[in-house]
Amino acid sequence: MITMPKDASFIGTAEEIKEGAHISVVRKKLVINSQYETLLNSITKLAATICNLPVAILTLVDEENIWISSEVEAPGVTRLPRRGTFSSWVVTNDNYLEITDTMLGISHLCHPWKTDWPNYKFHASAPLKLPMGEVIGALCVFDVKPNKITVNQKEMLVGLADTVAKALVIRNNMVQF
Repeated sequence: MITMPKDASFIGTAEEIKEGAHISVVRKKLVINSQYETLLNSITKLAATICNLPVAILTLVDEENIWISSEVEAPGVTRLPRRGTFSSWVVTNDNYLEITDTMLGISHLCHPWKTDWPNYKFHASAPLKLPMGEVIGALCVFDVKPNKITVNQKEMLVGLADTVAKALVIRNNMVQF
């Protein structure tokens, strides 16, 4: 069940209501500007290592932006416009996403990392889902060439995303005291 945030000023489709709830949660978690936390960095590095891929990022999503809270081999990138990004798709669809070759098909045609530097060709991401079902971001891995990950690697990526979500809840509970 999705509970509308008190500050919501619209009535919309189920997807819009769910979207409004997750954005409110991101604001309340105080994590958008929490870069370089040791635990998140360790989990992000572990995702890249387990999937045997060169790049991993941990994203949090608000109305307009994708905020990169942790990264492996994506230096200097802290924010991307949300529109057309892989993380936005994961948050909106509440599902794991794997694209073995981003150049095939038309999905995510305008993603900035597909069309501009560094031209990633492979992408996989798992949603960061909080206990009430809100999806606030994604744990993502990339490669510069078409690729795929094994079923075991996918399960590990999803498990790491779940660990991040639980860590954010614990952190939020500690901040409230």
